[in-house]
Amino acid sequence: MAHSLQAVDPIEPKKEGKFIVIEGPDGAGSSTQIDLLRKYLIERGEKVDQLHKEPTNNFIGGLIRGILTGAINFKSPHGRQLLYVADRLHHLESSIEPALKKGFWVLTDRYIPSTLVYGTADGAEWDYLMHANQPCRIPDLTLLIDVPVETCLERIDKTRSSRELFEKKKTLEAVVKNYARFAKEYPNTYLVNGQSSERMVHRRIRNMVEEKIYTGHTD
Repeated sequence: MAHSLQAVDPIEPKKEGKFIVIEGPDGAGSSTQIDLLRKYLIERGEKVDQLHKEPTNNFIGGLIRGILTGAINFKSPHGRQLLYVADRLHHLESSIEPALKKGFWVLTDRYIPSTLVYGTADGAEWDYLMHANQPCRIPDLTLLIDVPVETCLERIDKTRSSRELFEKKKTLEAVVKNYARFAKEYPNTYLVNGQSSERMVHRRIRNMVEEKIYTGHTD
């Protein structure tokens, strides 16, 4: 007696989440904007992972924070930035990649741009740092908040009792200039005007996400 075969629906591969980076010079308001973007995406029905930040809170990130506050003395600019790269690769392996594979959107405050823009402002070589970051995943979208140095310093002084290693006018001037260079050279990367209210900057970021990810428009 012949047995009929039942049709079996093919198993579709699980859709990966999207990876978005938001950052800018210290005082640009990236932490506020990434939180607003997370809320917006959840309202749209997306699965969004916990907010990520670099340097992380793991043991490598702890070393970096010690250097930034002056508790640890490490003079080599290349050595300092290689710690950031190591922290980033661990961050990818332990947190970002697993979340993306499960279909979560991942939002991180700081990523590769910080290494390039702050590292070169600190005396490291651009090409060296770009090469060091080659193993790292390219985000689906990187948004760099563009804010004048004077505004950044005013915001830092209002909210903190002291400045960290890179929070000096001359350094931040180089940082702002380097962000513009990074936006021209790195894939899926755009400057966002940060000279407005938090709500207006959020609207600009939201529009970029809708244009570049939801509709898939690229330059």
